Amino acid sequence: MALLYNIILALAGIGVLLYGVRTLNNGLESIMGVRFKRALTKSASNKFKAYGMGAGVTTFVQSGTLTLSMVSGFINVGAISLAEAISIILGACLGSALSIVLLAFDAISLVKIFAIFCLVGA
Repeated sequence: MALLYNIILALAGIGVLLYGVRTLNNGLESIMGVRFKRALTKSASNKFKAYGMGAGVTTFVQSGTLTLSMVSGFINVGAISLAEAISIILGACLGSALSIVLLAFDAISLVKIFAIFCLVGA
């Protein structure tokens, strides 16, 4: 019985993830303007820039899944090519590892960062 329950929970989680990716793609299609597509294509045109962009975004948001979902949405709407997306995704892997290392070794003080964000938000 527990096995069936776990399978149902896993399928429900996959369903929620797929729904979120679809909603993200629909939102990206609605906000994509010509200037945004041009800026995204320009920033991802060089493989090293795209790799750094993936690492930076993933380190900032601390979610490789979110970065991957955004990149798949950009591919879906035609903003970037598959080759550019692969560089961004590889950079996202580095960004995930980098954010874990920064948090694990206490290289950054989260209290100070959150305080800065609160001040900027205020």
